[in-house]
This record gives sequence, structure tokens and C-alpha cells, in this order.
Amino acid sequence: MPMRLPTLLAVILLSAQAGHVTAAHCGTSSAHIHLHSPGVSVEGTLKSVKTEATSSKGKSVNNAGDSLRSYVHGHLSVRNIGINDIKVDIRRYRLVFKNELSSSPYIDSVAHFIIRESILMPNEKISYNVYWVFENSRLDEKHIDELRLIEGK
Repeated sequence: MPMRLPTLLAVILLSAQAGHVTAAHCGTSSAHIHLHSPGVSVEGTLKSVKTEATSSKGKSVNNAGDSLRSYVHGHLSVRNIGINDIKVDIRRYRLVFKNELSSSPYIDSVAHFIIRESILMPNEKISYNVYWVFENSRLDEKHIDELRLIEGK
């Protein structure tokens, strides 16, 4: 069945304190995100959303538990578009859903990574598969195009 244009591509233009933010919905389960601030271009794709209920003993449960966590998986790329070297810390790039702020991104890998600042030369880019966590929140795939990328401290 062919998709209607608004379903296939809905573009949301938002403004954030750091600069210009764009989110574009691509089909039913992914969205492109973009943040543009002086000297830096951040682009990514949000690929999936999963919510888990967790009991007070830390075990996952299928019904209402003591807390909920929603995990948003995606890809994040940061490019130096300026003429000087810059310091980049991907921990500053968070997602917002309505009034809820996500955690800093985690590297999505079987190994544990300690995220540190990177120095990027002009036109250099770093890319990671990442995930963000929303505590006490129940997100699902239908919310993926409502998420915004912001730059925090």
C-alpha cells in the first residue's frame, strides 16, 4: 500500500537556544534529527524506541513495575564545519519529549565505552551508534517524530 506524503515525510522545524533544529519523520519507525550551531553540524537518525518496566529489585517485568525506562536507539554524527579545531563532547546532545529530558547518549555497543571530549579538525566528523534513556516515561514508536535534539551543558 503506498504511503501518503505527510506520513512518509513530515518535517518539523524547531528552534533551540543553540541554533536550528530539524526533525524529519521517515516512515513509521525512524526520524532524522539535525542541530546546527556555530561551527558544528550534528545529524542523526532515531531508529527505535523500547520501553521497559523494572521492579524495585532491578528485574524486568512485563506489567506495571516500580519504574519505566524508555530507550531511544539511533545514530549520531558530529562534524566540524568551522575553520578552527573544536572540542566536541557528544554527552551534551540530549533528546527532549514534551517537557522530559533524556539522559546523555550512551554508545550502543556490547563493550563499555567511556565517552570523552574529542578534538575535531575542520571538516572532520565523528559518528556513533547511540541510545538515550528517558526515566519514568512510556514512549513508543509513534512518538519518535516528536523527539527533538538539543545541546545542553
